[in-house]
Amino acid sequence: MPATLTYDNGTAGSMWYFYSAGGGWGNRFVPPVYPCSVQSARVFLGMRSTPSSPHIRILDDNGPDGTPGDTLYDAAVTVAGDSWYTVTPPDPVVINDGAFFVCAISVVDSEPTFGMDSIPPLSYQKWEHFGAWSPDRDAGKRDFMANATISGPVGIFESLESAPAKVPSRIDVNPNPFGGMTTIRLLNPTGLEKALDVYDATGSIVRTLELSRGQAVLDGRWLADGIYFARVRGTEAPVAKVIVTH
Repeated sequence: MPATLTYDNGTAGSMWYFYSAGGGWGNRFVPPVYPCSVQSARVFLGMRSTPSSPHIRILDDNGPDGTPGDTLYDAAVTVAGDSWYTVTPPDPVVINDGAFFVCAISVVDSEPTFGMDSIPPLSYQKWEHFGAWSPDRDAGKRDFMANATISGPVGIFESLESAPAKVPSRIDVNPNPFGGMTTIRLLNPTGLEKALDVYDATGSIVRTLELSRGQAVLDGRWLADGIYFARVRGTEAPVAKVIVTH
């Protein structure tokens, strides 16, 4: 890090809009580390016929049952053509736990248009706002093009604990994406690593894999399509993205 959290491939396959002002879409993101500092957010937006000034927002997940809640940052952008539009808080938004959302909300009827990417794999993390927030009805068809630029833990702290053991420099997943079996291999292992945890996008552990000679095999046949993350258990090792598509 710094890194960009994204579900799209950078190119809009289609542009959608709401007939009524107040409509919009958002993406749910789970940070790879805590605390996580959100430096900026960007959304791919366009214009149907006239310029507009939608709002890009960063929202907490403290609504009922983890839904979009408090507004952590809000800024209007002027949309006059198809492009990425970025907002940068004067001070980074710090996420200490859970998830957060990056969204865009229209302020006039039928403007702006919102970029979508329908190329698999899909994240199933898209939400829509039409009077209230809810999981998007078309989440299984396309991803909303909204990203967040983040950096790692903030602040300075001291610790009297012993220094952590050396961790692998990188985790290799091959093949990736995959639908059946894939091999997860540690590059430069120390020999002390015992297991890998595989997380889904909500941060829940879906598989624990025992390591043998620095590698393990993940069976993706019983996992839903989507993006997962692998990390060595009990270390601060880098996180590897694991993409399942059948």
